[in-house]
Amino acid sequence: MRKRIITIILITILFVELLSHMVMAASLTNKNWKNDESLKLKHVDFSSIKSYTRGSQVVNLCPQGMAIGKNYVVWAQPTKDNSTTNIYIANKDTYEIKGKDNSKKFRHANGMTYNKDEDRYYVVYSTGSKHYISSFKINSSYKIADVKTKQTSEEYIGIAYDPGRKCYYVAAGKKIKKVTNIFSDTYKVENMYTASKIELTMQDIAYFGNRIYYSCYEEGISNAPYQSKYYNSKEKHSNLIYVYKLDGTLEKTLYLANRSISGYNGVNGELEGIYVKEDGTIVTLYNVSSTNKVVFYKIKTDVVAPILSIDYSTTEFTNQGVTVTISANEKLKSLPGWTLSSDAKKLSCKYIENAEETIGVKDAAGNESTINIKIENILDRMAGDLNDNGQLDLGDIIKIYRHIAQSNNAETAAQHPDWKLSDEKIIQGDLNKNNQIDMGDAIKIQRYIAANNNPEVAENHPDWLEVE
Repeated sequence: MRKRIITIILITILFVELLSHMVMAASLTNKNWKNDESLKLKHVDFSSIKSYTRGSQVVNLCPQGMAIGKNYVVWAQPTKDNSTTNIYIANKDTYEIKGKDNSKKFRHANGMTYNKDEDRYYVVYSTGSKHYISSFKINSSYKIADVKTKQTSEEYIGIAYDPGRKCYYVAAGKKIKKVTNIFSDTYKVENMYTASKIELTMQDIAYFGNRIYYSCYEEGISNAPYQSKYYNSKEKHSNLIYVYKLDGTLEKTLYLANRSISGYNGVNGELEGIYVKEDGTIVTLYNVSSTNKVVFYKIKTDVVAPILSIDYSTTEFTNQGVTVTISANEKLKSLPGWTLSSDAKKLSCKYIENAEETIGVKDAAGNESTINIKIENILDRMAGDLNDNGQLDLGDIIKIYRHIAQSNNAETAAQHPDWKLSDEKIIQGDLNKNNQIDMGDAIKIQRYIAANNNPEVAENHPDWLEVE
């Protein structure tokens, strides 16, 4: 009887403990962590593009860097004995493998990128204690060709090409450096910033829209602080994409779940390579050890900030104000004080005073980019007030007559070079808007003086008081 009671007590204790773990796991799993701004996490949904079973089409070890070019998706994966690295070449649309090449000994090919201006792929890798950047083309036989190599003074774990600035960004640990003229005598490496807020292991980097994207992965809860706070013990990996601005500011952290949870897709694998296509689509390369597969995933959620450009209605001196137009590569949200175009890709605003400011512009999904506005060509003087005394009078008419005489008579021009009005003054005095100073402008000032000094004239000719 005593043994039975002890057994019942032990079973009850175990049941209660198990129940408490289940309740805790459920509460962690269902927590609405998306609203926790303290971690700056944003969950993203994604879909599978293509997968390969390791050991058949693809060898056993984990994939590394990847890049998407004009015709091919290219990625690196060590050979089975880890003596060198296979470069896999696949169709960029179907992701079907066309060929592979391990002849160039790109061991530990951590990162890859694509230079569309040259139609060349770039890879950073190490062999023993030596480190390199290599560039190559893909020939019609789906093999590596025309290889160029530069030895570097340190190991880089990622590389990304910036087509706008014609440079490369490389990751030396958490340090980002700018590299130019790789294969010339003017080769240069410049320090940019340290991504100090990255807490996981960096795998690769990519560039798009003045942002650098870091693919990061860590195994084990002890090294993944997000997991212990939000997931149960079954969650074994962290996969995050850190998005940094070029000034070293962390803009957002994207979380890619490791399993289907709270209605989101997930995969129990490790995030390895990353590449951002020209349209902003983020493609990631995963090692899925549980199913022995290598999988390409496309992030479906819009997480990319818009690419902005700015245009001014005029950069010449004017007293009519300047209309600023901001254009984007995608639809934008409205902005107070600005007019949104019918296609939602342009914002415009008229400035009547000089200004210098930085504004934030968001796309439809809420991703924000900033752009600088600088206007310094708006004249703050009264139109026609050429002698700058705050009113229109005979002195302004005299200045117009002198300018006309100086512009039409060489002898007068030689004797009175100071009679010629500056470009700024010509714009200020061009009241009849024909891009020059002439008698029409003088007549407008004469009429204004007459109407301004005689109520009867003003009543008969109210338009004479309009000089703008």
